Amino acid sequence: MSSDNLGAKQEFSLKMRMKTYAEHSTIKFLPRLMRANSFLHKILWVLTFIIGTSVASYLLAGLLHTYTSYEKTLSVAAQEGARPPFPDVTVCNLNPLWNHADGWGLLAQVEGVPNLLRYDQYIYLLYKSLYLSDGDRSFERTNPELYSVSGYLKHTKYDKGALDDLHKIFIWKCVWENGKTQQPCVIKSTVTPTNGLCYTIRPPPGQGIRVKTRQEGLAVILFLNKTNPHFVADYRLSPFESYTEGVKVYLHARGTVPEMDKGFTVAPGTEASVVAKCKKRLLLKKPYGDCKEMRLDTFSNFDPLKIWNYTQYACRSLCYQNRIVEKCGCLDSTEITFDNIIFKHRYCSIFSLTNPDKALSDLNCTRAVKVELDINGTCNAMCSPPCEHNDYETFINQVPWPSDIYILAFYYSYLRRRLPSKAFEQYGLALDLALVGNRTAAWQMIKNNDLIKENFLQLTVTMDDALTLAEDKPSISVAEIVGSLGGILNLYIGFNLITIADVLDFFLTLIFDRIMRRKVHTDEKRENHRRQPEITTVEPFRI
Repeated sequence: MSSDNLGAKQEFSLKMRMKTYAEHSTIKFLPRLMRANSFLHKILWVLTFIIGTSVASYLLAGLLHTYTSYEKTLSVAAQEGARPPFPDVTVCNLNPLWNHADGWGLLAQVEGVPNLLRYDQYIYLLYKSLYLSDGDRSFERTNPELYSVSGYLKHTKYDKGALDDLHKIFIWKCVWENGKTQQPCVIKSTVTPTNGLCYTIRPPPGQGIRVKTRQEGLAVILFLNKTNPHFVADYRLSPFESYTEGVKVYLHARGTVPEMDKGFTVAPGTEASVVAKCKKRLLLKKPYGDCKEMRLDTFSNFDPLKIWNYTQYACRSLCYQNRIVEKCGCLDSTEITFDNIIFKHRYCSIFSLTNPDKALSDLNCTRAVKVELDINGTCNAMCSPPCEHNDYETFINQVPWPSDIYILAFYYSYLRRRLPSKAFEQYGLALDLALVGNRTAAWQMIKNNDLIKENFLQLTVTMDDALTLAEDKPSISVAEIVGSLGGILNLYIGFNLITIADVLDFFLTLIFDRIMRRKVHTDEKRENHRRQPEITTVEPFRI
């Protein structure tokens, strides 16, 4: 067979196969096109195919764009009976100067005091180290140190036990109730930038990890110690400073640094009933989000901070603090720090009468460092949000407390055996009169005495047993994009999984036929070559 005849035969066979495939194809357009008898019908089906293909291409492009842009949606759902964890409760005394119950106190206009420690703790440490240590009863000797933060840090001896003992005065009573028993709370001192030395309260070990009932919670009585009123002469107007009395309260995830700026204030003579509702937040990692699993000690130049859980707020603040210590050689009192580094570096001077140039230098340095970090976005890039964290929404109800009819009952229960000062002795005399039946005289004695209401407040914190789960989810997943892809192709051009198999079968058949034809052609050539007669040459006979 000649090569021309073989090529024509192959071309005819290919056309026949394509025609057969088109007549029986699962793509609905092709069989209808082949069965069309008139030219007009064929044009109709071709236009239909072109329009369907165009629409499908447009929708597929939008689908692909949505997937590659990694958009996400927020899904919020309530989970009943999920037993959310009980939060840490951090409380700070807003009273700027107060005398302690051990009988001593100092009153001075302090200049150069860092915001990190409030006036009471500042004077307390200074008094312990410079006044009680050597018996020098002259306050004038300590005055120079009061004007310099660096002098305070240089001369003050750090007495961690003394700081921890302060909570016994401020936190008058704290119990964890679970509906059956009462247990003492766990109290830990916490240093905050805006409110100085505060105290974080949490349930006893093994309690509050998963709240079972709404009867579980903390009951706290706080003593503000305003028995000896005094005045602060220097009033600096600032919208970021609190000049009220009472306590600042903030509920936050267990083991995290408190953001006291987000807390709420409770006035003295008030009972604040707080119901906390836990919101569990789940974020996505790249490419949908930028959350990371990090620890505070992964980047800090200070001692390991493994006791604190990672938060974006703590990360950013420590990022600023690290760079300020590196560039300025001092600690910024407006950023967070911890007990293990307070006395390893001096504080940047805020203002000083003895060394104004140093104070101005520190101020300019800290501001320049923060501006540089903000412009470069260093701390924001370093501190990604955690992929999983708990936020607490608070519902607060405040009422006057204690009621007048319970004043003597409060004194009998909490002050009779532990008198904070002699000013409260009048309640004891009134109680004695009431116990012998002379209630009228007892009432006349205390009706104008608001000492308990001015110095005490009560805080109760309970949990809503419903957990709200807020979870980021991809706008379109791989399964959804596959389903949408199949739906678009099937709807507009009749293309589905069977069609894919049909197309593959057609091309595989063509390839297989081509291979077989080559094989047959090769075999025929070999057979023809074998059947040809052999021609032998005979040499001429020579004599």
